[in-house]
Amino acid sequence: MNRHEQAACNVQGLFDLLDRSPDNLAVYTLPKGAPADVRAKMLTAFGDMVERARADRPDLAVRTAPPHGDFMDAEMLLSVHEHRWHDGRCPGCDARRDSFDG
Repeated sequence: MNRHEQAACNVQGLFDLLDRSPDNLAVYTLPKGAPADVRAKMLTAFGDMVERARADRPDLAVRTAPPHGDFMDAEMLLSVHEHRWHDGRCPGCDARRDSFDG
């Protein structure tokens, strides 16, 4: 399976996570201590998945954050949030539609 086929498979899992989350949020972790080549492959796969997902759901926002809360064993957190616009704002994160750039 090539990386684009893998991304297509992962997109449905992302959509499932977003649809089940009350705040339209999916969090992925980059594990601590992973070798550099493994981290690079994981980040490439994550980027491919998000790029493909945005073709169907253009209101996806991606953020990175240091580990916190339930994710202290991670090196980095990668969160995907799907904005649900209501009167020009997303009630899940308070983003404004007119300033959203994806």
